[in-house]
Amino acid sequence: MKKLLNILLIYMFIFVTQIVSDTISLKSGKVYENVKTKINKENVTFVLDEKEVRFAKSDIKSIILKQ
Repeated sequence: MKKLLNILLIYMFIFVTQIVSDTISLKSGKVYENVKTKINKENVTFVLDEKEVRFAKSDIKSIILKQ
């Protein structure tokens, strides 16, 4: 029973983490919602319409990370 519960929790964690999404607001006023964000030293990257979109951190007004 405990093993089944552990497996169930692992599957729930995997599916929940795939559902989470972030919101990015640019200084230009454009807002991107429901994107999975990657942040590195110089850029913010996310996938939009199956294309990778990258902005310099200086172009970003705010990022709301949902976990």
